[in-house]
Amino acid sequence: MPPDGGRDDGELRRLLILRHAESQSMARSDAARSLTARGIADAESVGTWLAATGHRPDRVYVSSAARTRQTWAAVSQAAQWGTDIEAEFLDALYDGGPATALEVIRNAPDDVGTVLVVGHNPTVAALAFGIDDGEGDPNAARARDAGMAPATLVVIETTAPWAEVDEASGRVVASFRGQS
Repeated sequence: MPPDGGRDDGELRRLLILRHAESQSMARSDAARSLTARGIADAESVGTWLAATGHRPDRVYVSSAARTRQTWAAVSQAAQWGTDIEAEFLDALYDGGPATALEVIRNAPDDVGTVLVVGHNPTVAALAFGIDDGEGDPNAARARDAGMAPATLVVIETTAPWAEVDEASGRVVASFRGQS
């Protein structure tokens, strides 16, 4: 890292894109839908996988919906990150599309190495598909190509500064689907 704490151009960054885990089909509003017992277990398995593979986010952006907040809580708890990682809960990730999610990512500070976005379909699948350059691990890209089922995580690596992340600026290197 340069002396000012920023990141050198060309330095590897990781973008973790996670679709919320399985949720109830009905609630008083769509935003209020909670995770099912299976959803909680699946989100916990994502957290366990993240911890085991060393993918620890520096910055976390989560949709403001109940199911995404609960997904993040279960992931964080299972990964045993405690309260070290603060999440930002954003309405824009609930009601915005892929372009809005991309703007959230582009606003990540330069010194952040790994960003986690917890959101909804079709936004997260479109986001992962758009950023991927198609040159990564084809097995990992299958989860993205299948539409990202609940509790599916895609790991994208990029050397682009966050402000310049755009279409085909990274590659899918890993994926995991929560398993209860």
